[in-house]
Amino acid sequence: MASLDGARIGRRLLFGCGYRRHEFGFAGHVQFGVPALPISPPTFRVFRPATTRLRPWIAFSLTCACALGGCSLSSTPTLSRQENTLRLPWYGSPNHFDPGIFDPARASSSTPLLITSLVNAGLVKFSPDLHVIPELAVSIPTISTDGRTYTFTIRQDARYADGTPCTAADVAHSFARALSPSEHSPLAVQYLGGIAGASRVEDGSTQVLTGVRVVHRLTVQIHLSAPDATFLEKLAFPVAAIVSRYGSGGLGPFVRAAREPPSTLVFVPRRNYFGEPIQIDSVKLVAVNNAATGLEMFRKGLLDAAWVPPARMSSLASRPEFNESNALDGYYAVAPLSEGPQLAAALDRNRLLQGTGPALTPLQSAVPATVPDYVSSPPTLSSPTDSSVPTSPIQVRVAQPGDKLSQRLRAALERQWATDQAAPQTVWIVHATFLLPDPGRWLTIIAGDSPNWYRSDLSQANALTNDPVTRMTAYSVLENWALSKGRIIPLANGTLAYLTRSTVQGLDVTATGLMPTNNNWSMVGIT
Repeated sequence: MASLDGARIGRRLLFGCGYRRHEFGFAGHVQFGVPALPISPPTFRVFRPATTRLRPWIAFSLTCACALGGCSLSSTPTLSRQENTLRLPWYGSPNHFDPGIFDPARASSSTPLLITSLVNAGLVKFSPDLHVIPELAVSIPTISTDGRTYTFTIRQDARYADGTPCTAADVAHSFARALSPSEHSPLAVQYLGGIAGASRVEDGSTQVLTGVRVVHRLTVQIHLSAPDATFLEKLAFPVAAIVSRYGSGGLGPFVRAAREPPSTLVFVPRRNYFGEPIQIDSVKLVAVNNAATGLEMFRKGLLDAAWVPPARMSSLASRPEFNESNALDGYYAVAPLSEGPQLAAALDRNRLLQGTGPALTPLQSAVPATVPDYVSSPPTLSSPTDSSVPTSPIQVRVAQPGDKLSQRLRAALERQWATDQAAPQTVWIVHATFLLPDPGRWLTIIAGDSPNWYRSDLSQANALTNDPVTRMTAYSVLENWALSKGRIIPLANGTLAYLTRSTVQGLDVTATGLMPTNNNWSMVGIT
């Protein structure tokens, strides 16, 4: 029966824990055979069982190793810059740039936050440490005591490129537009579907989103069907960006200037931008076939930044241009419930990660350290005695066979635990991430086969919009219980790394990829 419990948990994990709109993902096949994001981790899709159709809105950004051709970076030339232009890579097809760059309603989980921030803006945005900060709003909103109504005041100086002011009516228009079935938005229902009346807009019954109320020209109220402590985080994603009712474009600091066929997009600072003056003259988005090509172009001085895949981190970590951050992901072992506590207690994470280099760091919590405002306190598990060690060997398998770091972890675990590939009981190694940087999302990976009280307490904590202290305490209690029972065994946290040219100032490596300092494009400059 124990092996069945472990297998059941593994299936829950592999198939998104059974939630219709879940954001849990595992590495699968890379789109186009190369990384799909220019400035955040490569993009992979979640695969459902054969009886379930793959939905595009459950693609997730995951970090994993990829096989790369070697390229030498031993001699990076010193450039004499003749133009004040930032050149960034787009890893994908030269003839197909992500439509979400220009139309936020069409943004997907593979749409890079950095690139969409060039031309679009929302009421709020993420800071580099993944806190939500105001953008078009003058401040974080007032939230009603029941956690269902958010009141925003829009900046008076927020104007489109043609000088048209941004108003509360644009907010109502933008959200209804994204939810409209004619837009075929990959993420609108997932992120905006909690707004009252969203389902009627989604099914085409009406074009009026009743949950968004224009109180004043610059004041808007958003009413939710139920409390959702992650709602502000959802509003920080591109799909919630505000666009003009009159087709005047977005509210970001740049506009598209021209295209240099077949593989480059050019953006220049726009008129009437509400932020501080932009220091650079333009941003060039250059299509790059794969990570190896991007690194070679960086070496030749053709790019100002390049993603470093895990396979190249060890060889490039000593370079002055190398910058890294812990990623918003985790590697876990899912064991049969009868074996989990003993296996967790016997685990030596430091020894486990020998040989992985900077690509992985030890992870003791179910929630990665990059998730803000959460302090984990994992339980201390007693070392197993002879009588508590599993009486029969287990086999270790990898949920995503193409993930080379998972394969390395598998080999390391087999050296620590008693294993036999013919054993009836299986421990799965899974690589997971969520888009929303919220601890409650991570704790749902345990919820599928947990007792009813766990799921109930988790749901109640998720609704504590106005009491973050109690909310985080509840999460900590739930996580502590799950780890003490060995329901999931944290192994490692992934790393995001980039080479960024020393002449570029104000561009940081964060858990979501490259981001301007304080997510403010006016702080980016080239010396």
